[in-house]
Amino acid sequence: MVSNFFKFIFGFLLAMAILIGGGVATALYFMNRSATIPPKPVYANDSPQVRAQAPKTSAPNGTTSKSVAETTPAASRNPNINLKKLETILQPIC
Repeated sequence: MVSNFFKFIFGFLLAMAILIGGGVATALYFMNRSATIPPKPVYANDSPQVRAQAPKTSAPNGTTSKSVAETTPAASRNPNINLKKLETILQPIC
């Protein structure tokens, strides 16, 4: 009888430790991801000095890729188009 009670207490404490540990690990993961500062965006109407200070980024492996806004004239004219949805629609099936 006493043995079963200790098994229950031990199981309960073990389960709570696993849940709390998982929650803390998840919180630390998301806090570390949100702590990195993204690069400052450069807009078309920025001064040339600001454009010169902006870091040049390239696609991995030296490949260049065009965004949907560059390849689709409708996306550049209509600001209400969801570009992520448009990218998935325009991707080839195979």
